Amino acid sequence: MSYSCINGRLRTLPILHHMEDIHDTSSTSPCIEKEEECNSYLSVTPFTLPQGLMTTHKVTSSIVSSLLYDNNYDNSCKYPHPKIMTESLSSLGIIETYRFMGKSILDHCWTTASIHGDKVLILAVLVRNRGQKMEQEQSSEDFSEEDEEESQVSLDVSSIIIQWRECCDGACMGQTRRDSIDEQFPYRAVIDLPFLACSIVMNEDLLVIGTMSGAIFHRIQHVIQSTDTDTTAAAAADTCCSLIRYDDLAKIKAMKTFVVHAMDISSSYFVGVSGVHIGVWDIVELVKSLERENEKCPAAAIWSTTLDHCQQRVTSVRIYDDDVIERSLIALACWDGSAVLFRQRDDSKEWMRVINSINENDTCMAPWEHSVQGCNDLFPCFIEVVRGGISGNNTFLVVTTPSSSRIRIFHVESGEEKSLGAKDGNDDNVQGLVRISCYAGSSAQEGELIAYVDGNDMIHFLHAKWIQNYFNHHLDSQILDDLGSICRNFQITPVEDGNISISPLKGGLINDTYQVNVNASSYVLQRVNTSVFRHYDKLMQNISKVLNHIQVKTRGTVSYMLELIPTLCGEFYWSRKSNNDSVEVWRMYNYIPNSVTYPVAAKNSILYEAGRAYGQFQYVVHDIPPCSLYETIPDFHNTPKRLEAFRKAVSEDACHRVEDVREEIDFIESHSWLSYSIVSLLEDGTLPKRIVHNDTKLENVLFDQHSNRAICVIDYDTVMPNGSMLYDFGDAIRSMASSSSEDEPDLAKVWFDLTRFKCFSEGFLREVISIIAKKEITMLSMGAIVITFEQAIRFLTDYLMGDVYFKVTFSKHNLVRAKNQLKLVKEMLEKKDSMEEIVSNCCQSFENLAACFENIKASEL
Repeated sequence: MSYSCINGRLRTLPILHHMEDIHDTSSTSPCIEKEEECNSYLSVTPFTLPQGLMTTHKVTSSIVSSLLYDNNYDNSCKYPHPKIMTESLSSLGIIETYRFMGKSILDHCWTTASIHGDKVLILAVLVRNRGQKMEQEQSSEDFSEEDEEESQVSLDVSSIIIQWRECCDGACMGQTRRDSIDEQFPYRAVIDLPFLACSIVMNEDLLVIGTMSGAIFHRIQHVIQSTDTDTTAAAAADTCCSLIRYDDLAKIKAMKTFVVHAMDISSSYFVGVSGVHIGVWDIVELVKSLERENEKCPAAAIWSTTLDHCQQRVTSVRIYDDDVIERSLIALACWDGSAVLFRQRDDSKEWMRVINSINENDTCMAPWEHSVQGCNDLFPCFIEVVRGGISGNNTFLVVTTPSSSRIRIFHVESGEEKSLGAKDGNDDNVQGLVRISCYAGSSAQEGELIAYVDGNDMIHFLHAKWIQNYFNHHLDSQILDDLGSICRNFQITPVEDGNISISPLKGGLINDTYQVNVNASSYVLQRVNTSVFRHYDKLMQNISKVLNHIQVKTRGTVSYMLELIPTLCGEFYWSRKSNNDSVEVWRMYNYIPNSVTYPVAAKNSILYEAGRAYGQFQYVVHDIPPCSLYETIPDFHNTPKRLEAFRKAVSEDACHRVEDVREEIDFIESHSWLSYSIVSLLEDGTLPKRIVHNDTKLENVLFDQHSNRAICVIDYDTVMPNGSMLYDFGDAIRSMASSSSEDEPDLAKVWFDLTRFKCFSEGFLREVISIIAKKEITMLSMGAIVITFEQAIRFLTDYLMGDVYFKVTFSKHNLVRAKNQLKLVKEMLEKKDSMEEIVSNCCQSFENLAACFENIKASEL
């Protein structure tokens, strides 16, 4: 479930879960993964409610659906207008009310964290204690003279109230209406601060306090563990409350002597702003500093800058970790309504200001950087970042306007601006703005909402899809014209003005993919990511040879097959130099109509069909000479080398994480023999070397959307020689026979499903029974175990090295993945005999069936 909060006020709560899995163990019934309706939640500290009250509201699927499907919206409309839904907070429905009587709420935030091995949901509320002078000693090593002076003269000090509870079995907010926060959160701690704090932010590792003289960092685990809570006693009592002495908490400080005007935190970075000064800190380095005893020195920023061109100080900042471009974006809004955007440089911890030079008269400033004219009564502005749009990786800035309820949306790539809402007036100033991740029961409704509240406690929702649709139609035609000109380099139906339409296709994070419609013909245009596939010429030669071979062997036996569309010069791809002197590589395939892909298998029959598709691939390519293909990624499945890299990471312990994963390390070492079980047999010739796909996930199979029959395998970017059939079989089983995704942190929900294993195996073995070697049959189950073991090693290695390879969304993401895969390995080893029996029975059945066909053939002759 997705949670959010409005702080002013509005905040977002962390995502807890997305769906419940219902498994039918019957071999004849489909394995169904039921998509439970998932709601997003907002927590708000409204202005019209008495001070000290905070409410939580549910953003239901009906709101998301209404925003997506407007009966008055004409899909043929050339310029669709983004739809805004406006509700009062009371009509939205208050599912929880939290009372902090006698306190003035300054800020609040949410996070989830792992404490003592349990996942907990944490709420931190910063309150002002009016008229209370704090007589508390401070350590001169921790604070500057400015801190001490501030605490002595201020009559207003602060407290942080920490509430937490375990996240267990679908626990969510608002299951019952409760007026006391203590009823929802049985554990509570209070930290009395010897100063007046401004704001707080959290992620799963850190609690950060913004003050008048810097940002102070604490470990979440240290805060919770310092309560010395007895969970058994707490379960018996209504609430377990503890007072934490602030001086007892380990801390480090950044931005010393600077007033923190705005700050934000992600899983990777913390960004703090004072006036027009910006600094970025690495989360891993901050955590390491806090773990070292007696470290009192200020934390050093990895990057900093000053906004020399800005006239007003920053009031809001957002840091956005983008999984698509694998870089972070930093967006800032200032008092005067101007905004600034920074994009992280490739492979570095530096950010560069994004400047759009569309305005020829002012090339040094982007359109969003101009102040809002005619605003005499300024009010703090807020900003959010939305990603998506026509190519799937466009950037949109949503910025509020001083003294108005109007919001402005900027398309960064084109510089175009759109304003929404026209009512002006101080009473309607936007008080808070937030982006909400939402999931309303179907993939068509998945996406993001923008929510903002005004001074009358009216909440407004805008779906990001409407923003993207609007700008898709309003974008500078240069983008579409450019794609159209690229299409003209391929041997397709003549492209003339007005007879071509281009739209992005979802799926895949590596290459940019578009559907191209020219008159009655359709194609798939794809830009190859040359940063990932540097030897793109060899890559395309492999794909061309494999597809040509498949076409020759299957022509006349299948309705559709994947084909490369040649260029006008008869090549397999078209390339050109881009503006930054890098090479753009484009390729085109035929578009297969009425086809779909599935992220998960809702039925056993889909698993069976996927097995057939990958088995047929193995059968068709088994007679391609291995020497005719290139090994574009050497040692792709060299498990012993993965083990060597793991052992090196353990010995170096660069991030001081080894002690936390001793159990996982011991398991890998005690099962290290698995690493050699396939490679050694390939090297001595016991197992035949084959051409393999190397990415046998369910999403790489096209299905007929009406019959759910498999049409063909796609994505040949990792097709290489000198592999093993066990690799393709094992990787497919690793992902398709697991009860959950590899990101599932609750190991109770992770198990190896023999029914799914059987379904895929039946389809796979039916197609390869005539070419599979006896040793491969006896080793198929081991292939699944070894590939899963290898993936666990890779995840844990990356965790120990500081998460440098796999993209992560929280600090222990790779550790969660590693534990998930190791749980599968343990279950596979326990069920190995059953797996081998299933494979043996399948082979016997198909061998008998083949013999029966031979007898029928002989009798007919």
